[in-house]
Amino acid sequence: MMLSPDDPRREEEAGGAEPERSLALKLFHLQILYELGQELAKAEEPAELLDIFLPIAMGSLGVTSAYVALCGVGQTDCQVAERGLGQGAAASLAEHAGELVAKFFPEADAALADPAKPGVLAGKHLERDPLLPSGTRAIVTLPGRDGLAGFLGLGAKLSGEPFLPAEIELLQGLARSLGLALARASAARTILRLNDSLTAQNRRLERTLEKMERAREELNLRAFQLKTLYDASSELAGVLDSDTLLETFLLMILGAFSVGGGYVILLDDARSAPQIALRHAGDEADCFDRLLAPEVRQQLLKLFVAQKDRLPQTMESLLLTDEAGLTDLPLPTSAAVIFALDESTRGIVGLFDRLAGGPYTKDEQRLMTSLMANFLVCLDNARRFETIAGLNADLNRRNVELKRTLDELTSAKVEIGRLKVARERILAAVRGGFARLERVSPLEIAAIVLVAAMLGLLFNLTNPAGIELVPQVLFSPPPPAVSIAEAERAVAGGAAVIVDARPTEFYRQEHIAGAESLPLPLFDFVYAMKLATLPAGTRFIVYGRTFSRHWDREVAARLAQMGVSEISVLEGGLADWKARGLATAEGG
Repeated sequence: MMLSPDDPRREEEAGGAEPERSLALKLFHLQILYELGQELAKAEEPAELLDIFLPIAMGSLGVTSAYVALCGVGQTDCQVAERGLGQGAAASLAEHAGELVAKFFPEADAALADPAKPGVLAGKHLERDPLLPSGTRAIVTLPGRDGLAGFLGLGAKLSGEPFLPAEIELLQGLARSLGLALARASAARTILRLNDSLTAQNRRLERTLEKMERAREELNLRAFQLKTLYDASSELAGVLDSDTLLETFLLMILGAFSVGGGYVILLDDARSAPQIALRHAGDEADCFDRLLAPEVRQQLLKLFVAQKDRLPQTMESLLLTDEAGLTDLPLPTSAAVIFALDESTRGIVGLFDRLAGGPYTKDEQRLMTSLMANFLVCLDNARRFETIAGLNADLNRRNVELKRTLDELTSAKVEIGRLKVARERILAAVRGGFARLERVSPLEIAAIVLVAAMLGLLFNLTNPAGIELVPQVLFSPPPPAVSIAEAERAVAGGAAVIVDARPTEFYRQEHIAGAESLPLPLFDFVYAMKLATLPAGTRFIVYGRTFSRHWDREVAARLAQMGVSEISVLEGGLADWKARGLATAEGG
């Protein structure tokens, strides 16, 4: 049964039960605050915290609606959460949230506000504020931390009664719990942002350190390469002997790239044997003999030819690291550089396996190319010096010979008189010989011819090549002759090839139209280039002779030696052909 406020029994009842009820209410409020703290501890984001807080606050106080507006101090962009407001009231709250926060929580008071004692305004007079949602019965300020501020609004209680002091205290406790949770969430976000910033800075520092380390390694590498190039230039520039230069350069490049062994081969067309420098951990004598083998020169020349468009020009080099180009080399080679000193001098630098293993990097390849450029310049200088030294030695030798010749000429002056006397005697003898020639008889001429024939026979007996005293073609049977008419039909029908056996000058002056020039002195070359590819069984008609020379028979005989079976000689030759009025041509 409900007792009115003026009923004496209410005072009597309250006097006896007030301590017990007050203690139970406080216990109930503490239980609510504890459960609220447990629930708020599960969320990290402000929106989640507000979604948890509003239902608990509304249930613990028995109100019909509640809302929260949060924003940074001095800002108008706020975060709003509500329960129980109508759509229009919620929209109006979102629109005027910044103004309300500034009104109930001024910036000047924000720094002085105590988060442990939230300010509370309660009563029906709040309805007169046009910015607050209709039905608002209590406003609690939420002074947060880290510049976060806001307020909690509560609607009317379901019972319609005003908020009691104990409920105001509970409301302050709820606001404190929400403020602490919001502060914790803000601190967590700040820590996360700081962690993210620190992580990003650490990454940037790590990348910077990596770049610095790479730059340091790059500088060390560049310093090593420059020192290697400087040492190479200094050491090679003073070497003027090419053999010593090859040996020095080989030792230098083996040390620069940590290679266990290698070789340098220099091929000069003017030298029969190559110049070789070799360093090998095994049987060096056997390796040296292998490099001196005659087939090595052919292998290296094939290597140059195989490069085709990549073949190095004068004073250029080409690095070979692909296995396909290295397998044919005389010694097992992991990398090689072919180079050309000039048009007649080429060479190769071959390197065996590296001590540490692994391929050659781009920087090492560039260093090797630079070392090769220095080496080629020094090698060219050394060979030029050797050439100059050889020319000087030859000049000295010629000077000695010239001096000896001058001495001989000086001593020969004494004999000039005697030579003049001898000259007169020789002239007299020659005149007598011509006089006797005028009296030579036919018998003496026959004797001279006989002696010449005997000398020719004797020479043929002692020399396998011999001299053809009489053309063999005169003793072989002549090839069959073909008439002009038959030859014209065969050539016109494509059944035969007509060949001009005369010298080239005669052919250019005039020849049968369509005839191929096949002069005897150029027989092998012309036959191989123009006639050897004709089908087997092709018929050849040959013409061209004079009274003293039968070129047609000689060329026919050579064609027979080449295996041609169908050979004929044109009757009457070019003269009868022209007499028939058949076509001829000039030039060619």
